[in-house]
Amino acid sequence: MQINSNKYFFFIFTVLVSAAFFLSIEPGRSVKTWGSGLWFATIFFQIIIWGYFFFKNSNVFLSIFLFNLYIIIVVNFISTPFTSSIQSYFSLPKNMNIKRILSDDTMYGFDKNKKIIIKTDVKGFRVSNKIDYLANETQKKIILLGGSQVEEIYLNFDETWGNELSKNLIKDYNEKIEVVNTGVSGLRVDQLKKNLLYFVNNEINGEHYFFLFGNNDWNQHIIENNFSNLESLSHKFSFRKSFIMKLYTLINLELNPASRNKTNIIERYGKNQSNSLENRRIIGNNLTSIPIQYKNDVKQLIKICSDKALSCIFLESPNAYNKKVSNKLKKNFWQTPPNANYSINLEGLVNISILYNNWLKEIVEKNNFLFCEINKFLEPTEKNFYDDSHLNPQGSKKFSEIVYKCINSKN
Repeated sequence: MQINSNKYFFFIFTVLVSAAFFLSIEPGRSVKTWGSGLWFATIFFQIIIWGYFFFKNSNVFLSIFLFNLYIIIVVNFISTPFTSSIQSYFSLPKNMNIKRILSDDTMYGFDKNKKIIIKTDVKGFRVSNKIDYLANETQKKIILLGGSQVEEIYLNFDETWGNELSKNLIKDYNEKIEVVNTGVSGLRVDQLKKNLLYFVNNEINGEHYFFLFGNNDWNQHIIENNFSNLESLSHKFSFRKSFIMKLYTLINLELNPASRNKTNIIERYGKNQSNSLENRRIIGNNLTSIPIQYKNDVKQLIKICSDKALSCIFLESPNAYNKKVSNKLKKNFWQTPPNANYSINLEGLVNISILYNNWLKEIVEKNNFLFCEINKFLEPTEKNFYDDSHLNPQGSKKFSEIVYKCINSKN
């Protein structure tokens, strides 16, 4: 009877582990948007979880092997909420040299079959030239911090707004200005705070620190506002943030030279979610106030700038959420929010963008730092954008001009 009870208990425990792992794969994300990699990981780990249950009393070596894998999965799941604290800063893979061919007719403003080269340095940053991070006096640097709007992964480095901006700043400084682009897709303000502290703590000085954030934050807040209680809990244990996922990234991108030096034919990320205002269930906007945690993170970021007497410049998050947006561009919308089976309506997206950008402007200027308005100078059409919030080469050049005028107007 005791054996049966133990077997029954272990069966229930395995069911719970299996369900918890499945729910943690992409909390809140529609399975329709899952790629082959996510499905492979799901099936692979489910085989391990259930493999131990069915074969734990068979071959002793197989049983021990599966037991260890089973324990690793359980420990990985439990430890996930603590993984971000061990990362000193966020970056792209180090020493990357990826060649891409952009084959996508919906990439407005890009040449057909555009060739892109993405290179990073020893720290994982996109840079203009080799950077001596300790040469603060002899090598002037501007440091860009943000998500994909800073990273600009579909643009060659010389097309990015950071590089275009440096060309104009050279006129003012009468000497070369190097660019350190630390942008990584998906980064939010709490992660940018960690990146800034990395530079400060390692005494890597910039002439200016440019911050561009907001879009990823409000998308995450929209998603969290629409989480069920179960999804909210699952999000804390998201597999994407786990040790196993970080180890996979390290092995695949850091230690595997072939993965850092290869040519890919690619399409626009999010293409399979396009036209989200038409293809998804529309819900009302329930994000009518900014979460306290976000406000605190921004205030802490500003405090670091103030305490260390840094020249921090905050840029309005550009987007095409505007009643005058062109119908052609609107068909490429997908971040409404991303990876969901529902969408906020256009009016709600406009209001959210205004809410976050206006609050950021207010708090930045209250603390005597420079805030650059962008959206009122950037036409919400395919001339500048290729989707909701990302700029094509022409839009990026226009963005740099707006920022440069903003800086000069305050001098």
